[in-house]
Amino acid sequence: DQIGALAITEPEAGSAISALRTSATAAGDEVVLQGHKTLVTNATVAQVLLLIALEFPRRGSMGLSAFLVPTNTPGLSIRPIATVGLNGAPAGEIDLQTVRVPSTARLGPAGGGLGVLLAAMQAERTAILAGFLGAAEFDLARCHHYLKTRRQGGDQSSLADHQAVQHKLAEIRCRLETARAMLYRGVWEVVHGHDRIAWPAMVKKTVSEAVAQSAHDIQCLYAGAGWQNRNRSATAVQDTLAILSASGTTHVPSLSLKLERTWTRTP
Repeated sequence: DQIGALAITEPEAGSAISALRTSATAAGDEVVLQGHKTLVTNATVAQVLLLIALEFPRRGSMGLSAFLVPTNTPGLSIRPIATVGLNGAPAGEIDLQTVRVPSTARLGPAGGGLGVLLAAMQAERTAILAGFLGAAEFDLARCHHYLKTRRQGGDQSSLADHQAVQHKLAEIRCRLETARAMLYRGVWEVVHGHDRIAWPAMVKKTVSEAVAQSAHDIQCLYAGAGWQNRNRSATAVQDTLAILSASGTTHVPSLSLKLERTWTRTP
């Protein structure tokens, strides 16, 4: 019934979960939240936040707790952030000045925020880019149609008939299909609980880079028309910029660590 937003990232922490400093202090039947969050998607339109805060500082990332915080809670303020692309996903900053919530606002146990966070990120990193794959396929189909109908001078053949153009179209198609296979495999692995750390990271890296590169290639195929944003090809390039950084950058540390353990394992 309500729009939610996942409030994790902080200005000085980035993708480092262990560096989060937004604090949660128990005060009787309440918890006092203090700190700042940034790059929160849906922040300006959300009614409730799933917010990660540090409740037990000595435990590091194991001292995080998760809270459900209504955005109209006194002491909580939200400011929109200007971003390039993805106009349908407004981002914002969240300031928490002595925000008091009941202890029942905790999602899970005290100090159980890392588990909540990992569960949320597993689903997000693995599946959220499926929509971008669909959009990329749609953009590729429109580009192909444009090239088939586009002719230059007295040449009766279309741009799509040129071998160099066909090579690029085939390359984009192969890249997207490879990303789709990775996404399907990643979802299967996560759902069956086989590897919920490496696969979301691998899917995020593979799909986001494939979609971003494909958007750039498609715009280049439009040539001058792409510069004029034909079929929103330039807008698509802008929209893909965010997915290289959102939900953790494509250079996710857990990916390399997990792969090192996996591929150096002795038989």
